[in-house]
Amino acid sequence: GHRRQKRYRAAKAKLKCRLPEQRKSVSDHYYIQCRNAAAAQLEQWLDSDDEALRQAAVMRLHFAPTGELANIWRRKLTGGSRYGQETAAALMAQPQHPFQAYLPEIKANLTRLLHEGNDTVRSCALAALGHLFGNGHLTENDFSGSLQTDILAAAHGSPPLQNALCQSAWRFPAHDEIKQFLIRQLDKPDTAQASWALFSLDNHEPRYEATAITPLLLRLLDRTPVHDPFRSDIAASLIRRGETAVIPALKRLLCQQEIDSEICLALEDSTQPEFAECRTILAARFE
Repeated sequence: GHRRQKRYRAAKAKLKCRLPEQRKSVSDHYYIQCRNAAAAQLEQWLDSDDEALRQAAVMRLHFAPTGELANIWRRKLTGGSRYGQETAAALMAQPQHPFQAYLPEIKANLTRLLHEGNDTVRSCALAALGHLFGNGHLTENDFSGSLQTDILAAAHGSPPLQNALCQSAWRFPAHDEIKQFLIRQLDKPDTAQASWALFSLDNHEPRYEATAITPLLLRLLDRTPVHDPFRSDIAASLIRRGETAVIPALKRLLCQQEIDSEICLALEDSTQPEFAECRTILAARFE
């Protein structure tokens, strides 16, 4: 629905606004290059040494007829290479044509990849499952048994697996172990991972709530450097939670040369009277 689309737009904006400008332009160039390429050419580009070209080819192949796409991911899986497994997981994540008949195969493949020895492969499988749950192709009934155990195991896994769970947790069905994991990540030195943990806490539907979250965010706001993007994420989260203690710090953030998109989205969504002055300041910046 509308709220789900808005969360996906927010996730996309979060990813894009923090990419270096050079990387954005390269990605756009490859997207244009792949847009009109035949599936056979796209499949060749999946083996490119250039990560941006591989990603653009995967994105375009999502729009291939599902039978054709399935044959490509099967070839990648049987190839046995780590990169082939990563690519297969990405291809299975977001087919754009009907693929209900292929869903049992996809679920089985991704579950198997969660048990691979390479953390990057496991992280890609976890991200793919997140997309499938987030888009409603897998449901709460699927989040059970061994699959649930495998997904929750990422909370106790290596740093790459924990990061992958932070980025995808908002898409999975609610689970207290995931919530507690995300809260723990907020106070970790890696603020990029903490930022994704906070994003998942805020964008899960229903939103993850706990009495410990707001006091922790206020403490983190005080000690996070002014120009760290995580500070803007914290402020945005406190806006969404209706915490007016953020207003003095928020006014300072609104006076910076660049205003983070998370703050803009949070203020846009807020109707709370206490934030009216901040909304006025923001509006004036765009006049």
